[in-house]
Amino acid sequence: MDSLTPGLGGLIIFLLIILGLFFLLRSIMLWYWKIDTIVKNQEEQKSLMKEQRDFLEQIYLLQGGHKLKYSSDSAEEIARKAKLFDESKKK
Repeated sequence: MDSLTPGLGGLIIFLLIILGLFFLLRSIMLWYWKIDTIVKNQEEQKSLMKEQRDFLEQIYLLQGGHKLKYSSDSAEEIARKAKLFDESKKK
């Protein structure tokens, strides 16, 4: 039983070193490829687009429009409905 302990301890130390290197190299790669900056910019862009949508909706409502309902349909369902609408206009 005692003969397994040194090998197990060495294995644990080895795994901890590998894990530390993984996190160190991961952060270096994220910094080098600017992935953290890209993600931050996308999140900021997303919040700005939501803000813009809200402003446009307010303008629309002030001009006499009705409250918009946002669809929870899939892209395929929206395309199917648009195709049906186009076909009904042609007749």
